[in-house]
Amino acid sequence: MDTTHRITEVADDGDAILYHCEECLRQVVVRRSGGLTVLQQGDFFATHVGGHGPIEVSVSGE
Repeated sequence: MDTTHRITEVADDGDAILYHCEECLRQVVVRRSGGLTVLQQGDFFATHVGGHGPIEVSVSGE
């Protein structure tokens, strides 16, 4: 089953953006210079989507 969750921006320090998923508590940090750090895995098999300005994020467990 394909499950899609929406991640929303909760913090932005100019260098990185913190995204959070209310459904499974997944938390990721996206750096503007490149790179993604998962702070809290949440539902590994869900596809997480969201965006902020020119940054669009889609994170899949596959």
